[in-house]
Amino acid sequence: MAQHPLTHVPPAASTATLRLVLALIVGIGCLAPLAAQEERTVGEWFVVRTPITSESVTRLKNATNRAIDSRGARKLVYQFQFGGASEAGPCVDLANFLLREIRGRAETYAYVDKTLTGHAVLPALACNYLWLGPDGAIGQVASKASEEVADKALQLKYIEIAEARGKPPALVLKMLYPELVVYQIDAVDGKKFKLDRDQAQRLGIDPRYALAANEMHLDPRPVLREQEQGLYRPSDPRTRAFGLWGRVVASPQEVVELLGLPGSLIQGNPLLLLDQPPRAVRIVVRGEVSRGSVETIRRQIKRAVERDKVHALIFEINAWGGPNSVRVADDLAKEIADLKDRGVLTIAFIPASVRGAATYLAFGCSRIIMGPQGELGDCQALLFDRTGRPLPERDVAVYRDSLRNLAARQGYNPVLVEGLLRPSMEIVQVQSRPDPDQRGARPTISFLERAVAEKEAKRWEVLGTVKAKDRLLVFDADKALEYGIAWEKVDPPTLENVARLEGIDPRNILGTRVGFLDEIAAFLAHPITTVFLVVVFFTCLILEFKAPGIGVPGVIAAVSIVLVIWANSWLAGELNSLAILLLLLGAVLLGIELFILPGFGVCGISGILLMLLGLSLVVVQRWPETPGEYLDLGKNVGIFAAGLLVSVLAAFVLARYLPNVPYANRLMLPPPEEDTSAGAPLPPAQSPELLGAVGVAVTPLHPAGKARFGDRFVDVVAEGAFVEPGTSVQVVEIDGVRVVVKAL
Repeated sequence: MAQHPLTHVPPAASTATLRLVLALIVGIGCLAPLAAQEERTVGEWFVVRTPITSESVTRLKNATNRAIDSRGARKLVYQFQFGGASEAGPCVDLANFLLREIRGRAETYAYVDKTLTGHAVLPALACNYLWLGPDGAIGQVASKASEEVADKALQLKYIEIAEARGKPPALVLKMLYPELVVYQIDAVDGKKFKLDRDQAQRLGIDPRYALAANEMHLDPRPVLREQEQGLYRPSDPRTRAFGLWGRVVASPQEVVELLGLPGSLIQGNPLLLLDQPPRAVRIVVRGEVSRGSVETIRRQIKRAVERDKVHALIFEINAWGGPNSVRVADDLAKEIADLKDRGVLTIAFIPASVRGAATYLAFGCSRIIMGPQGELGDCQALLFDRTGRPLPERDVAVYRDSLRNLAARQGYNPVLVEGLLRPSMEIVQVQSRPDPDQRGARPTISFLERAVAEKEAKRWEVLGTVKAKDRLLVFDADKALEYGIAWEKVDPPTLENVARLEGIDPRNILGTRVGFLDEIAAFLAHPITTVFLVVVFFTCLILEFKAPGIGVPGVIAAVSIVLVIWANSWLAGELNSLAILLLLLGAVLLGIELFILPGFGVCGISGILLMLLGLSLVVVQRWPETPGEYLDLGKNVGIFAAGLLVSVLAAFVLARYLPNVPYANRLMLPPPEEDTSAGAPLPPAQSPELLGAVGVAVTPLHPAGKARFGDRFVDVVAEGAFVEPGTSVQVVEIDGVRVVVKAL
């Protein structure tokens, strides 16, 4: 059978061709990750606070060089924050560095979200790109002509920076000299800004920047008049059209989205400002997040920052947590976020899984670094109970708002974070449509709820769905990296790789261990141990009341309740004064009921209820605010009430059988011996002849007091109404050391 010549290939050639195709496929597959890695841009964020000094310029230079040389940063954002006027010298030094020394090594972006005045505008103008916030403004180097007259060298520097970055020199010089008048002309090659010729000559300004004689026919229009401040802001329609800045960006979060950088970049990197090799500490967070584990982590942080003076904290997190853990996890996450103000870099290292309440701890850190198999944000435990029923929306709303606010504060996209706790939400990835007022500007890639994207369809173009409706959102390592949640992915996921990624020598990482007291407190604060200690407390307390005198049961009861209070207050980091007061008040009311008031009524019941409430507050450590927390408090009250019933039964059994147990019977006082002739118990401290004796009350019996029988004074308790001094009384009952009398 004849074959078509184009389809007939010799076997050897066919095999060679197949091998070549396979090699190309394998080669492309191997190069694809490298290409993706090359496409990922590394950046850094620096906060430049004024006044700018020589020392701050030196630190900023060193930090910039480290970012470029050590981390390979190619996009550098300098956020200028005004805090006072700066001298010209350091500002010129920083401007020269940004203009000349970084050239070709990285792109520089100045972001001014508030008013920036004085010579600090010079380094801002020296960046490749100048972006302003809606409330930003730049200019007004000198507020009055007589206040500061710029020397020739400084004038030339402003002109040099303006021309190098494509800013109209006339507008920049207006910042220096408020008395200048700036004109606009429409030349053949476009719109231009020029100065008054006489004013320019008087101030020694190059005539090129003033109106020439052959430009007078172009109808020059004054756009900035004499003594009008050279301060430019987006909110001013005139200055908005001058072209001094590239974009108006609403927030730092939008800046990093425009640059394709992770949101956590805006936290900055304090390690770049160090003059010494950075030191770090590793803190392991494993298992369920609880009040005890959170307080242990808090103490480890304190020791690392205050005692060991480390510069970075690496939290290796493989943990989870339910609704009861949200509050303590959120509090700790906020404390971790505050560490950046103390110059400490916080890193969440996720080699495996972070779920539920543990998600708060990750978003509290300035960096999230994940392993290839890492997962973040499975919040099913915060949405459904163990039976699969949805938790109350009002509780979930509290969890959602706190996590969203935390993430927004740390620079993470709040819409993505909200999606973790809102199953009904549909999230899409969007791209900004071209803005006619900002020609040539790159589009913004962001994430919005679909309803918002459709409502603002003129502004946003939907690229794809990130989270479908009624589906849980979980970030794996690749998605977290793509969406700007993760800072980086390390493979293999080792502590050494995380350290090297941040320029930390692994030999400079200190280890931490849980203290002995932490382990003891965690054991004692376990719910089972706590309930057991409470049962022991009530049992021994009942036995002590039944056999008065400070004996072994009283000591055991005191030790048990002290252990419960200490363990829970140690792990909570605070002593709940309300809980302690309720416990003491309950004990006092119960004692009054048992020893003073006859019978058992309001005082006794109130005392027991207050003690149960106080014990529950010791465990939860704060007054509840949400329905779930009230339910948790009620559950603890119920558990301790059940423990009290068990204690009553245990005390009855012990009181009945303990005296017959060899050696164990020494734990209780021996019972009084019986007088068979009288048929009444013989008290160990009183003679039997007192029974029926008549005497006189020598003190008020309210109801306890003293009475005289012959020449003897005896402590007695009145039966019924109170008895006044001098009233005749008769002994009607002797029970142990308790002598009961009635008025005659």
